[in-house]
Amino acid sequence: MTSTPNPSEGPDPIREPGKHRLHARLGTTRRELTGQAGGSPAHLTLATLISDMARDADTLADMLRSRIGQARDELARLSAGGRPATSRGTTVMAALGAEIDLITAQLDQSLGHLDRLIDAYQNLKRHTPTADLGRLRLVPGQRRNRATRPCPCACTRPCGCGHAGCTAP
Repeated sequence: MTSTPNPSEGPDPIREPGKHRLHARLGTTRRELTGQAGGSPAHLTLATLISDMARDADTLADMLRSRIGQARDELARLSAGGRPATSRGTTVMAALGAEIDLITAQLDQSLGHLDRLIDAYQNLKRHTPTADLGRLRLVPGQRRNRATRPCPCACTRPCGCGHAGCTAP
């Protein structure tokens, strides 16, 4: 009998360790995280890195489960004949074992990187001041009546700043 997972508990830490870590540490999904970070290039960059690292960890977990399944099937095939493992079987199992070890190490490393990225993201969010619209200053040469709100292109200048990436009218 298999139980269905409770959606409020979050993703399965075995099947989706990256998604689970993201949910447990930040209480969000990859898509929500990048959507929440829209105002700041630094936040968006870190959110994208976190999202990519969580996806990579989940991909590695899938690969690991696949290789473990291959090893299980190979062992069952070798033992089905009632004869001891042949040299080919031993070679295949040794190769699968080495590959499983390598993928496990990569998954551990990926989850460690994910934790450090999440720590950096949380630290950045804690230490980033919110924009104070009353304290905006004009850029030299800018007309006073155009400095009413921050620039939508996140260049941290008032609208109409005239910088090359400014999309404001």
